[in-house]
Amino acid sequence: MTAWIAGFGMLAPALFVFTRAVGTVFFLGSSMAITVGVLLGLFWSAIYNFFASTIGAVLAFSVARYLVSDWVNMHLIVEGRSGGRLGKKYQGG
Repeated sequence: MTAWIAGFGMLAPALFVFTRAVGTVFFLGSSMAITVGVLLGLFWSAIYNFFASTIGAVLAFSVARYLVSDWVNMHLIVEGRSGGRLGKKYQGG
């Protein structure tokens, strides 16, 4: 597997960061972090994982904030549930 990754050359870290960032949104980040730690070693895997998880967290927040928020509002408020703080905010409380 290391030879396959080495075949990507200088694009390998960028490819990992992209894949890990997208994987974070779909809850695959931990397994990917362990895998890269085994393949690349402690130092470089820590650096790549730091950037990838930060980008992934921003992506996950953006998906939740801009793509799913209407669905959450519809199900928490329209169906008569209080929705906690979110429901109170939108119901004027």
